Amino acid sequence: GEERPEPLVVRSPLVAAVLGAGVGFGAGHHYAGNHRRGFVLSGLDTALGLSLAGVYIAYRRETANTDFSTGLRRRDDERERTSAESNLLSAVVFLGSSVLLSRAYQGVFSYLDARATNRRLERYSVVPLPGES
Repeated sequence: GEERPEPLVVRSPLVAAVLGAGVGFGAGHHYAGNHRRGFVLSGLDTALGLSLAGVYIAYRRETANTDFSTGLRRRDDERERTSAESNLLSAVVFLGSSVLLSRAYQGVFSYLDARATNRRLERYSVVPLPGES
């Protein structure tokens, strides 16, 4: 088919949506041509992911320390969850939900960005220079 310079290549909205929802980190937006939003979402996903990992590790440590100090195991329902464990678990659920919402947002808006880029590309045509094929 026709070979075009990279900025003028038509983007598949479906590929953009899959990259946005599946990979995240702004990949769908970068593919769709909206690099500014891609960089912002890359930073946001990185911050959310690191925060989620840190809070989850803190929750696991708190549970292990409480199990050790009480001699009872939370996993076996031998004791109730402490308020610190409950707070950390709530933070894990909130951050995990935020990651999922970010991916849903990226899937939908990457799709829309790819469509918008394709509409803008319809206004341009590429004509090869003489002597090139």
